[in-house]
Amino acid sequence: MPALALELVPLGIASALIPLPLIVTVLLLRSTAGRGTAVAWVAGQAATRLVQGLLIAFLLDRALGAGGDGGKGPVVSTVLILLAILFYVLAARKALHAPDDDAPPPRWMEKLGAAPPGRAFLMGCGFMVISVKFWVFTLGATGAIAGAGLGIGAAVGAYVLWMLLALALQLALLLLAVVVPSRADAVLASAADLLERYSRPLLISVGLIFGTIFLAEGLSGLRAI
Repeated sequence: MPALALELVPLGIASALIPLPLIVTVLLLRSTAGRGTAVAWVAGQAATRLVQGLLIAFLLDRALGAGGDGGKGPVVSTVLILLAILFYVLAARKALHAPDDDAPPPRWMEKLGAAPPGRAFLMGCGFMVISVKFWVFTLGATGAIAGAGLGIGAAVGAYVLWMLLALALQLALLLLAVVVPSRADAVLASAADLLERYSRPLLISVGLIFGTIFLAEGLSGLRAI
C-alpha cells in the first residue's frame, strides 16, 4: 500500500492542480446560477470518473498490470511514461502560449453559467469525457491499482480515495461556499484572480515537475534505469 500511495498521490495532486475545472467551479460559485449548479458540475465530473475507472478496470488485464513482485508491470510503466510525455507537452504548449485543446468554447461557458443543475451535471460529465488528459490520469490511477494486486473492495476504496484527492480543491471550494458563505465571496474572488494570473506558470510547473516524476517511475518500472 505505501508503494501504491506513492503512485496515486502524485497523480491525484497533478489532476487537482489542472486550472480549468477549478476556474469553472469558481465562476459558477460566483455566478447567478449559484451553489446548486456548481455542485452539479463537480458531481458530473465525479460520476464520469467513476464510470471511467470501472470501464478501464474492466478492460485492463490485471495480470498485465502487475509485476511479479507486486511492483509496476509494463502496462503501468508505459502509462506513466505516456503521462510524462503528456505533461511535458502541456508545459511546452503553455510556455509557447498555445491554446488549451481541452478548453471549452466561450459559448459553452455561457451556457454552463446559465444552466440548471441537471444540465450542469451533464456538462460536467461531458467535460471529463472529451478531456484527453483526464482520461490519461484515470488510466494511470487504475493501472497503478491493478498493479498492486488488491482485492476488489480495497481496489475500489483506493480508487475512490484517489478520485476524491483529484477533486479535492473543487470540493474545498464547494465546502467553503456552504460552510462560511459570508467569507466565500472574498475568497472566491481572490481564487479567481490567482487562477487567472498564475494559471500559465502553474501549468508549466506542474508539467515539468510531474512529468519528471512519472518519467522516472515509468522507466524504473521498465528496468531502464
